[in-house]
Amino acid sequence: MIHSWFDGLMIGLGLFMAIGAQSAFVLKQGLIGDKAFLAATVSFLCDTFLLTLGVIGLGKVIAQSDWLLKFASIGGGCFLIFYAFRSLYQAYRAIGIDFSGTAGFSASSRAIILSSIGFSLINPHAWLDAVVLIGSISSRYDGNHRWGFYLGTIASSAAWLYGLAVGAKILQPLFRWQLTWRLLHILIAAMLLVIAWGLLYPYFT
Repeated sequence: MIHSWFDGLMIGLGLFMAIGAQSAFVLKQGLIGDKAFLAATVSFLCDTFLLTLGVIGLGKVIAQSDWLLKFASIGGGCFLIFYAFRSLYQAYRAIGIDFSGTAGFSASSRAIILSSIGFSLINPHAWLDAVVLIGSISSRYDGNHRWGFYLGTIASSAAWLYGLAVGAKILQPLFRWQLTWRLLHILIAAMLLVIAWGLLYPYFT
């Protein structure tokens, strides 16, 4: 079982360590010191939910449904575009930042929770990775080995998200200047728009 757990850990890290919308959000909250652990915890719980769905077999159902994939892609693309333009607006106005590298205002817990859920669940890439891909791989394991693999993927999500929340503090000295924050917002917006384009382009050509 330890071998399957290690397989799950390594495969999970390979997927989660790609800087996506969820990771960027947790990293940003860590950099501004605004409820980063709340963002990481909600994101981790969402990941666990998706991984559970994948292991119990929902991934195969989604992969075989064209309309489910289309609905998820269009809805997720629109969601990412909204946050991309929100990030560009923050870059233009430098909202929520100052020269000390701390938040100009603290977002409410409700806002952090809803944003974390959105980046985790209203995100087709998360469904494809955690539910479809992980679900498919887990089907290769039998009995306890399958659950060992499942627990390994959960451990990888926890390690990555909480690692971002803690590790962001190391980067704080680089974010003592307003320009650095502006660049971060612009990079996040660009990343979200690229992902959204990849999701929406096949349905509008």
